[in-house]
Amino acid sequence: MNTTHSTTAVRHWLYLAAAILLFSSQSIGQSAIDDASIIANINRQKQYKGDSVYVLADAAFQKVPTTRWFLGDHYRREWITPIKVPVIDIDTLYGGLVVKKEGGGKQTKSLQLKSKTTGQEYTIRTVEKFPEKALPEEFAGTVAVEFVKDQVSSAHPYAPLVVADLAKAGGIYRSNPKFVFVKRSSALGEFDSTFGNQFYLMEERPQGNWEGNPLFGNAERIFSTEKMQESLLKPKYKADSRAFLRARLLDMFIGDWDRHEDQWTWGVRKQDGLNYIYPIPKDRDQAFAKLDGVVPWLGTRKWALRKAKYFKEDIEDMKGLMWQAKNLDRLILVDLTWPEWEKEGSAMQTAWTDNVITQAVNELPASVKPLNGQDIQQKLMHRRDDLMKYTKEYYKILSKEVEWMGTDNADKFVISSTEPSTFTIKHYALDKEGYLLKKERVFNSSETKEVRLYGMNGDDQFQIEPNTRLKSRIRLIGGYGNNSYTNATGSKLSKVYAYDTSLKKNSEVKKEFKIRTRPDSLWQQYTYGNYQYDIVLPFFLPGYNPDDGVFLGGGINYRKYKWNKPGLAAQHRIAANYAFESGAYNFLYEGFFAQVVGRWNVLANFYLNQPDYVLNFYGLGNNTEKLVDDKSFYRIRVEQLVAVAGLQRSWAAKHHVSILGDYLSTQVQEVDKRFVTSAGAALDSSAFDRVHWVGGTVSYLFSTRNDSYFPTHGVAVESAIQYHYSPTRSDNYSNYAGAFTFYLPIRSLVWTSRIGGAILSGDPQFFQYNQLSGLTNLRGYRRSRFSGKSMVYNNNELRIPVATLKGFVVRGKLGINLFCDNGRVWIPDEDSNRWHVGYGGGVWIVPYQRISFTANYGVSKEDQVLYIKAGFMF
Repeated sequence: MNTTHSTTAVRHWLYLAAAILLFSSQSIGQSAIDDASIIANINRQKQYKGDSVYVLADAAFQKVPTTRWFLGDHYRREWITPIKVPVIDIDTLYGGLVVKKEGGGKQTKSLQLKSKTTGQEYTIRTVEKFPEKALPEEFAGTVAVEFVKDQVSSAHPYAPLVVADLAKAGGIYRSNPKFVFVKRSSALGEFDSTFGNQFYLMEERPQGNWEGNPLFGNAERIFSTEKMQESLLKPKYKADSRAFLRARLLDMFIGDWDRHEDQWTWGVRKQDGLNYIYPIPKDRDQAFAKLDGVVPWLGTRKWALRKAKYFKEDIEDMKGLMWQAKNLDRLILVDLTWPEWEKEGSAMQTAWTDNVITQAVNELPASVKPLNGQDIQQKLMHRRDDLMKYTKEYYKILSKEVEWMGTDNADKFVISSTEPSTFTIKHYALDKEGYLLKKERVFNSSETKEVRLYGMNGDDQFQIEPNTRLKSRIRLIGGYGNNSYTNATGSKLSKVYAYDTSLKKNSEVKKEFKIRTRPDSLWQQYTYGNYQYDIVLPFFLPGYNPDDGVFLGGGINYRKYKWNKPGLAAQHRIAANYAFESGAYNFLYEGFFAQVVGRWNVLANFYLNQPDYVLNFYGLGNNTEKLVDDKSFYRIRVEQLVAVAGLQRSWAAKHHVSILGDYLSTQVQEVDKRFVTSAGAALDSSAFDRVHWVGGTVSYLFSTRNDSYFPTHGVAVESAIQYHYSPTRSDNYSNYAGAFTFYLPIRSLVWTSRIGGAILSGDPQFFQYNQLSGLTNLRGYRRSRFSGKSMVYNNNELRIPVATLKGFVVRGKLGINLFCDNGRVWIPDEDSNRWHVGYGGGVWIVPYQRISFTANYGVSKEDQVLYIKAGFMF
């Protein structure tokens, strides 16, 4: 199961939430809801009499944020409104229950119970949530925990009661949930003290044998999603795609966005000699989610935690709502045509009458229903009325690209068409009795742009029938085995591609198909969960320099995914910013295209600075002096246009090579009363002409660093060769640069050292000389302090951890560092033995083990400079 994308999104959103709550965390739990009866009812929870008791879902929500508009109003009243529930004794219920084991829920505490008489299983889980159990370890004990606990109130605590009735009306298998108070009992055994006398949601557990019980379809066997996927690789196992579609239409109807693989179990029934696997949904915690408030609104944008969706009258983001089970959808619903979708959607629309919806909402506790029942009811009716529109929308989303999985036995895929606008695929799987029809579907070319057929294991056959005409792309992916490809149309099919490791020398197949061969399994292997929707992420692009003032701007990051590209297939970053004080602006485009030339990635970047490329210039040579303290005196401004394109590749996560060609157009602004226009700069007027350069760079990086944010051991070797020619000046220059860095742990300390240098030949512009700079290789000095044709530098740093942060706001490492840098430059005809030395120290912090920030104070004989940045200098 591919959860990388989702996990990354969760982490990014938690970082943002923690930052936002730095100023709002004091508002969590500050003002109590004025209801004295609540406190009394909390006490009743531990002191009950008779066969019922008043309880509430979570007393913590009696305190609410003073800024509910910011964190959300949610269902806070519902969580603290007392309801009346029965008191049960598990020793007598269902013929007597015994504890099987403690459950492993991510957000609740639960027990798995088993009937002494029937052997059927039940579960009790706390209504109160403990979401900190599901958080990444780095957030434990921080403000992020408080934030996530607070956001639990966005879920309706009693939603499962409503969903059960709607599922029943739609013919969807489900449990029969009820809220109970479990009293202490010897039947609880070792769990009596921790689980007794508490409020729970109790329901049947879809595991084991449920013959004779229609709730789970009289299932003899019920198993997990992982086991279901394994079973579908066998010829005689088929998914009941219509039953699964009905379940997914229910998810759509009630806005239940949290339908990941662990929220499903699967029953099996036998029919016509085949085993049909049907879905049994469970855990309806996120039905009717209410994600109001500024922070939840931000967090549920398409560029953040897209899967979390606010239950409204209208569905605003279908892909986001159905995100969590999209991989199951693409696996199981593959063989359903639109008429079949339409039939099931219409049946559900008919089943969920006004009366059914009203009765379902009436299942809410009597004290809770007046708070939100009417609102939920109206939204359900509105969504029911629009259900066919939403059904069609999601059908089109899934039909655009279809992935069709074969079996581990031999498969036969037969493709045919009688007219160009439609085509049919029939999938047969080989069993002891011969080939069995496993799936078939008629596709419409206007809806389906591409179908990928995966043969998986076994000796598979792909057959194109006579007279077949195709407008959609068909990819025949043989997998492992001795596979055959037959085209009976009599002509080469431009829309059909065959992928196999053994076809390279097959001239007959070459005449009939477009052949794609590759020695590894990248194109042969079906990977469940590999499919990702393209995504657009906005970002800010602020800036500042003393000449232009503040820059404001932003851009978008468009990430594109493709079936045969692990990770990103392409990325486009486009951004601009503008300085209102001076009118200066910047524009950038950065393009990344994965594995375009074999395994080489293609890079294409474009930058325009008008003007913002701010450097310092103190003159050429190792002996230049700082004549004045005014920092702006040495500043130069360069208008620059840069276009870069080339190849990049990595091996084994250690070797990284790039080969780039580029075009540069530069012009230095001639500003009065600056060093660059003074006699001391020794520059003639041509230094301010626009100059065009063409050239390229070849670079190589070898790195064994163990971490990108805070490396503690490993080495890095960097080298680059650069060449540029100027048709404007009829000049050229070459530059050769390299550096070696090591990281050596000394108990808890880290000593790191870097030695580097560069040699330039030819005649570049004065600001293109090699530079020693306080920002990159010589702390204690200003940016671009020394410029020369050749340079050498050495950086030494001792990083000393002083504390492990376990605070409410930030978790991570805090430390100090001591450093000493030295270096020099050379130019022809200069006699200098001077080495420039800078030293100092600073502090660093690595919050959440995901990013680092440093603040260093460097001292040299001519200056003292403070450097604050994200990350270490090396």
